[in-house]
Amino acid sequence: MLAFYVEILRVKENVTDCAMPPNPFKGLERYRGIIIENADAARTVAEVEIKSREEYRRLRDEGLDLIAYPSVMSRVIPAEPFPDFIIYVFRRDKRDRIERVLRRIRRFEIRALGGSFKHALKVMREEGKLLGYPECCVNHFVSMKGEGSPPETEVVRKCIELGFLGKALELFKRKSDEIPEDFYSFFASNFYPCEPGCRRAVEIGERVERRIVDESMRKFYRFKIVLNVLNILASAYATYEFVTARGARSEFGKIVLKFFKSLPRDDLKIVRGIATGILNDQLKFESEALLSIRTM
Repeated sequence: MLAFYVEILRVKENVTDCAMPPNPFKGLERYRGIIIENADAARTVAEVEIKSREEYRRLRDEGLDLIAYPSVMSRVIPAEPFPDFIIYVFRRDKRDRIERVLRRIRRFEIRALGGSFKHALKVMREEGKLLGYPECCVNHFVSMKGEGSPPETEVVRKCIELGFLGKALELFKRKSDEIPEDFYSFFASNFYPCEPGCRRAVEIGERVERRIVDESMRKFYRFKIVLNVLNILASAYATYEFVTARGARSEFGKIVLKFFKSLPRDDLKIVRGIATGILNDQLKFESEALLSIRTM
């Protein structure tokens, strides 16, 4: 759970009102079937279970709270149904605002599933604003989704071309938190800046670090940023496996293939382990990686 607590530092340190970390609460998937039938009931049973756990009590001790939001719409393929719980963590004094925004997102989700693509984009815009992401990054993400161009693909390509993935791999191998300034633009898990090194995103990432008092936690925070970039690397590796099996027909596929073929065999093995760890249990993999730097 260490990676979860590092992920929500920007809420704890009052840099943003709300964060959307990877879901750390195992077992909620058994309630997904209730979401379509009765979203309110699904949220109730999920939150009752969460509130019995020690992780939740620790959040409360920090002045934080959460909502297990029963989403009905995929964030990867807009307007496609995909019932799942999204965990939003926030400061307790912001609950009323968070609830209002989530009610608005709910209305947009329902209209999106009714065939309104523009409302699917409104979901993403509202969510980006709620999470305190830079306006330029939110606008870019929504614009690309609207055009049918996956921003995930663009950020992989740019991270390869600008050397982010190679640098993140080297930092991971050395268990080093000495990150370049541009890395701060990846201050959140599964966040895609409009450009790797976006100044507004970098400012948020650096502001979080400045507010962290404990030096050990600052070190964890910096290495968590390395792990956030490695999430991009894992996505790139999935593409590499695909084009290796099927052939690289697109320019993007050729860029990915060239990058991974340039890596030494030992590095490729490390990347495979990273990708497998993230795919199987992202928070477990990240928490173990964070703990490994404590002994360095």
